[in-house]
Amino acid sequence: MRYLRRFVWYVGLYLKRYRFIIAASLVIFILFTLLVRIILPHIPKKTHTIYLGVVGSYSQKNLPEIVARLVGSGLTKIGENGLVLPNLASKWEIDTTGKIFTFHLEPGLTWPNGEMVVS
Repeated sequence: MRYLRRFVWYVGLYLKRYRFIIAASLVIFILFTLLVRIILPHIPKKTHTIYLGVVGSYSQKNLPEIVARLVGSGLTKIGENGLVLPNLASKWEIDTTGKIFTFHLEPGLTWPNGEMVVS
């Protein structure tokens, strides 16, 4: 019991001596926290978005080549004569009902992070 009283007495002396520093630190901490909560949502986040400006009126059929390449590649593509040609798929099969398509992918395809595509 004696040690507890002495401990409380020391804590009281410490708080009495450094009360202004403790109060100022607490106020600064609260202001800093509020400031961070106000400013943080307005800081732009790093994105992986590419902004590309192309002037003109385009449809899906007459997109500039750079835009078409940035949007992505499909399993097939349409050739100049209107035939369906392989793009990412090396070949494909259609079942007898015409409702199920099986695509065989080109070997060596990778995801944007570099991992191999497994199918």
